[in-house]
Amino acid sequence: ILFSISLDSCGSSSLGKMRFGILLLAAMAICSSRGGTLPELLEAVVNPELSPELLEAVANSGEKLNSIMQKYVDAVVSPAIKALEDRINSINMNIEGIQEEDQRVTRSTLEEMINARKELHLIRATLEALASDTIFSSNRLKRLISKISPNENPERIKKIAGRTAVVLSGLIKRSVGLLSEAKEKLTNIEGRLSKVEAHLKYLKKRLTSILNKGSEEHGSWAREIRMIVYLPMSWCPPCLIIAAPIVETKINKAYDALKERERAVGVALNNVEPLITKLNTLDGEIEAETRVVILWESKIDTMKDDFKDSDSVVDLIDLDGKDIAIEMLDSLIDVCQQYLDLKKE
Repeated sequence: ILFSISLDSCGSSSLGKMRFGILLLAAMAICSSRGGTLPELLEAVVNPELSPELLEAVANSGEKLNSIMQKYVDAVVSPAIKALEDRINSINMNIEGIQEEDQRVTRSTLEEMINARKELHLIRATLEALASDTIFSSNRLKRLISKISPNENPERIKKIAGRTAVVLSGLIKRSVGLLSEAKEKLTNIEGRLSKVEAHLKYLKKRLTSILNKGSEEHGSWAREIRMIVYLPMSWCPPCLIIAAPIVETKINKAYDALKERERAVGVALNNVEPLITKLNTLDGEIEAETRVVILWESKIDTMKDDFKDSDSVVDLIDLDGKDIAIEMLDSLIDVCQQYLDLKKE
């Protein structure tokens, strides 16, 4: 009965305060020799003319109890509100951090990719010219060698193929340095892009984790805060009536902050995922480029002694036969063509 009466106690009217005071005076009636009985207290509320002094005591006690309850609510609610505000501030800072990191990573990745593309373009321009010249000279030398008779003397061989052999030997010497330099640059580019890609993938994983656990995280926080605040107030419905709007408003603000963070994470993921795709494509191009360069370099390494000058070419044809020389040239033409075909893929 006392709790039912107290539910009307939050109003500012005298009757509200008197009803609110019954809780306190009922206890006084039980434990104090000065107080009346509970029926007397109830009768004073219904018919105030019977006891003006008791009526005043009831109203004053209501005001005092209201003050006590307000202090109690503040003591319980304030730490919870502080925790929620800290949570909201942390989420807002998290949002700012996500946005800043997204911008920084996106900018640095794009810059690195642009630089890699520029370096790759220069490498390709150089090696494509080298490959085209090598194919042209190798084909010319093949045609000349094919005209050499099986028992042709060295002087005749040199006269037929000597000049073109000199041109090709010069290309082979250039190839040694250019291919080594290209391989080193490609390895450097690949290493830089691997670091960028690893950072992007880590960021994506972290953002996805934040996105997946957001709602569950908020639900856990809300349950914990409600338990901390509402459980100690279960004996006092008026206290719950005072505390609930304050707590629920802050919980809703924390939820709104969490949704804003989810939007920021979504934007960041939409920026990160296409960059990872573009990086994978670029990585594939560099890997294919490196593979052909290594094969080309290996081929040059096996030919450089036999084609270092016109005399070496004459010795190769004279000692091993022209078919061996043509086979080596075909192999060189094939790897050079593989490099040129990379541009078409």
